[in-house]
Amino acid sequence: KGELLDVDWLDDRRLLVLAADLDGDRNLYFIGMPESIRSEPESTVVAQPEAQRRNRITQLGVLGDNKLIVASEGGGLATYNLSVSFAPAGVASKPQASLENGQVLPKRHRSTVTQIDIDPSGRMVTGSRESVVHVWRFEPNSGLVNYETFLTGAPGEASKENVIDRTAFVDGLHVVNVDNAGTAVALDIDRQKQRR
Repeated sequence: KGELLDVDWLDDRRLLVLAADLDGDRNLYFIGMPESIRSEPESTVVAQPEAQRRNRITQLGVLGDNKLIVASEGGGLATYNLSVSFAPAGVASKPQASLENGQVLPKRHRSTVTQIDIDPSGRMVTGSRESVVHVWRFEPNSGLVNYETFLTGAPGEASKENVIDRTAFVDGLHVVNVDNAGTAVALDIDRQKQRR
C-alpha cells in the first residue's frame, strides 16, 4: 500500500513507476510487460545512487533510449542512464535495474519540482510552485541536458501568489502556463528569449 506519484513508459512494453510507501519512502519500480497476457509482468525496484536516494525523487521523465531525468525535493534535477538486465532464459529471477552515470543539472528552481514535460524535439520544461518555469534541451548525440532559458510570470491578475500551477508543451516552440487561478497563456520560447 502507498501512493502512486508518477508513471512513465520507456517503450510499449516497459514502464517506470514512482511510488511512496506508507512510511513515506519513495521507490522507483521497473515493470516489464509480457508478450502474452497469460504471463505475469516482471518488476523490480530500481537501485538508486545513495545521493539520489537521500534527495527523494518527486518527478521523472523519459528522454529516450533508457535516459531519464529525475527531479528531487528542494528543486534538484539530474539525468541518469537506466540499466536493466534480465536472467538467462529458463532461470527464475527478477530483472536487475539501476540508475547509473548521473549528470546533476544546474539548480534553477527554489522549490520542489512538481512537473516535467518533454517534447519529442528534445526540449523539456520543468515547473514548481514558483512564478518561473525553466526550459532545457536534451542533446541525444552527447546524452547531455543543457539549460536554455526561463519563462516567467503567472498568466492572470487573479493569481495573487503569482504561481504557475501547470506547464506543458503545445509543440517544440510553444509552452502553455496555467496559474493557480486557472488562467492560461501560451508563450513562444524563442520570442521570449529574444526579449532579453
